[in-house]
Amino acid sequence: MFEKEDFQLSLESQLKLRVFRDEISQSDDVEALRENLINVTQLLVHYQHLLNTVLKKQLEKESTTLLPKISVDEEGKINIVEP
Repeated sequence: MFEKEDFQLSLESQLKLRVFRDEISQSDDVEALRENLINVTQLLVHYQHLLNTVLKKQLEKESTTLLPKISVDEEGKINIVEP
């Protein structure tokens, strides 16, 4: 489903990540780091939920398109039937 390249960040994303890492590494404010960690975790959970919702809806859409084209013969063999 995924290609190796799908997991590689663009140069722009790599730069953003580097900037964030540097800022976090230089910070001594534990309370600010804690608050930002909570916010980032909340964002991550929301993005995961949105991605799951999009994938579920896309799968439902694809299955309603594909299921009418499938037939199963007496031997249990699945065939794609074009209407």
